[in-house]
This record gives sequence, structure tokens and C-alpha cells, in this order.
Amino acid sequence: MRLMIVCVCNAITEKEVRESKTPDGPFVAVSKNGELLPEVKQVISIVAKHRLTIASGHILPEEALMVFREAKRQGAQHMIATHAFDLAGKMTVEQMQEAASLGAFIEFDFRNTLGGGRTDAIRKVGPQFCFISEFWTKVALPREYGGLDGVGAFAEAMRARGFTDAELDLMFKENPAKALGLAVS
Repeated sequence: MRLMIVCVCNAITEKEVRESKTPDGPFVAVSKNGELLPEVKQVISIVAKHRLTIASGHILPEEALMVFREAKRQGAQHMIATHAFDLAGKMTVEQMQEAASLGAFIEFDFRNTLGGGRTDAIRKVGPQFCFISEFWTKVALPREYGGLDGVGAFAEAMRARGFTDAELDLMFKENPAKALGLAVS
């Protein structure tokens, strides 16, 4: 089984801290003055060397793109733009397209994909570069998992928006497996 490494895990980012009630709190730094920190480059080299998966976590879109550029430069083969609409600052479609061109899969999660033209973003990026995850049915705590019925309802909602069975197979099964370096049957 292949492991997934998140370059900057779901730790609190500088932007999240600065905009919180405790703006002087601790955070995880990824870059300084527009450059990735040496520690981040080191993590990327380990990911590339061991053929693991690197994911953006909740960092700024600009930082995610820096990570993907460096990961591609170092030969990483498996990359994920985690929660592209939930990154600290949210990715634009153009940023998603750049991440995809660098080899990253764009992750859209269940609870925020159907609204606000977000399925249009999938169309613009291309289903071959996207996958769907996290089937929580509400954002507030306690979260509720949608289960198989929720996943089925979501697939039907996507189908009603014009996605084919082949595209849904890509986004629900094949692309997540590829992103993790797993064989697809």
C-alpha cells in the first residue's frame, strides 16, 4: 500500500492564523518572500524519491502552485491540490488549470461542489484531472457522513448536470487511485 504525504498537513497556515481571533498564534510556514522554504523542498525531495503522493493541504493557492512546480522539477509523480475551493484563499479556475498542467489532480469535495458554478470549474479543468472526495453532508459540527446513499445522490446530481458515467468513474474511482499511485483495475 502506498502512503500519502501532505506537504503542509492540515496544520494551521499563516493566513488562517492572521485572520483568526488569535493572530499571533503558531502556524506552519511554507514560503518566505515568494520562495519555498528549504525544509519544504526537502520534504518534496523525499516524496519524489520514494514515489509518494504530495498534497497541498490547506496552504495558499500561490504556495500550492510553488509546491507543485518544485515537485514536478524534482520528479514527483503523484500530486493533489487538496480541496481546491477550500484552500486558504481558494484556487481560481486558472490556478486549478495550472496545477493540472503540472500533473496535480484537483480535489473537489462533496459538500461544496454542487453550488456556485463549481461543476463549471470541473468542466473547465477537465474531469480527467479532477476527483471527488469527502462525502460529509454538512459543514457544521457534528458532521454527518453521507454514506452510500449520499454518494449515490451526489453521483445522480452530477449526472443531472451533464457528467457521463465515464466521467463519474474517472472522478470517483480512477483518478483518486492514480493520485495515490494505486493500480486501477
